[in-house]
Amino acid sequence: TQGKEGGISYHQGKFFPYRATPCQRLVNSMCAGDAFSAMLAVGLLQDKDILELQTQAATLASAICGERGAIPRARKFYKNK
Repeated sequence: TQGKEGGISYHQGKFFPYRATPCQRLVNSMCAGDAFSAMLAVGLLQDKDILELQTQAATLASAICGERGAIPRARKFYKNK
């Protein structure tokens, strides 16, 4: 990951650059990369499309940056992520 610059994923012998999702309210970036990686890994295990996964994972990472702490407690945070 490259923070606000996006990043590059490597999958099945190819590189896939992606853009970051802008953070609406930066509170703390702790574990944003972990959240991105976890969503990407789970999606790949489910044979989902890498390009779609990157977008979803970047959106989750951005949302994590707007929360205090690494794991949001409010259930509503996880709706539509």
